[in-house]
Amino acid sequence: GDVYKRQEKEVITEQYKAVNRVPATKNKVKSPSLASKEAPEKEIKIMAKKKPKPEITPESTDTEKAIAEVIPAGICEALDKAEWKERLKGFQELSNWVASNRKKTDSMLLPITGFLKEKLKDFKENNQTIIKEAFTILSCLVQSKSCNKRFGGMVIGGIVEKMSDAKWYELGVSLIESIAECSGVSFTTSKTIEKLSSSGKNLNLLRAGPVSYTHLRAHETRHDLVCRLLLEKKKKKQNKK
Repeated sequence: GDVYKRQEKEVITEQYKAVNRVPATKNKVKSPSLASKEAPEKEIKIMAKKKPKPEITPESTDTEKAIAEVIPAGICEALDKAEWKERLKGFQELSNWVASNRKKTDSMLLPITGFLKEKLKDFKENNQTIIKEAFTILSCLVQSKSCNKRFGGMVIGGIVEKMSDAKWYELGVSLIESIAECSGVSFTTSKTIEKLSSSGKNLNLLRAGPVSYTHLRAHETRHDLVCRLLLEKKKKKQNKK
């Protein structure tokens, strides 16, 4: 009797295990960490090859890489010198390079402009001879076919800042007008006024309320004149239409 009961218990146990057994999967799923370790090296190399190289366009702002590929290393080294005469020589060489490489200037306008701003300490350079050379370079850059609002936005503030010095006023006005030709009068005027507002210079007339045109002209500052010339230029264009 005991043997029979024991056999019957074993049968019931086996039946229970059979009902509740989890079916075994033929293809076991590997953990992500294990799978990544066993990934073929060839597949990794193919993925690396497919990674696109960064393309440098007129709108590129990847200054360091772009400049290293186009501007001679000697110019870059001279501009990094501590001695101002060496730096001046670098700016003169850069001016000659820009003037004689129009196609490269057109395709690399924004990187070159960013590079120039960096070497001018964001237009905070105080050496008058270097500033003069920098304005000459800007006069060449503004003639580029790629000149647009982004270029104008990069340089207008610095030009207006330097125009507070009478030495650079006339050249500054000429540059601002040239920028207005390619960036648009409205954009150039708004950026000019924005710079004046942020610096707090020569804005007393704007806050004084309505005044006569004669009174305005009589008390006109250099910066006021720049804005007036731009607005008059815009009005002439509208009248032609």
